[in-house]
Amino acid sequence: ISEIKAHHQKRFKELSNLIKDKPLTPFRVSEIHFGTELDDLNKYLAINEVLSHLIYLEKEGKVERVERNGEVFFTNT
Repeated sequence: ISEIKAHHQKRFKELSNLIKDKPLTPFRVSEIHFGTELDDLNKYLAINEVLSHLIYLEKEGKVERVERNGEVFFTNT
């Protein structure tokens, strides 16, 4: 359990650093973090993981969601 918690804390920090001072869409965060050479299933899984972590961080008050021209971006608060 402690390894899983540590993994998620590390991932929260990594994602938070990616959007520091630069709002990004979950899709773009996923591309930066996991790369662009994924097959369709792994792209879906990567985006899903990133979005889940960003929503968690949003609920914790550590990031905020911003909508621009119909796109959703996340940025640090």
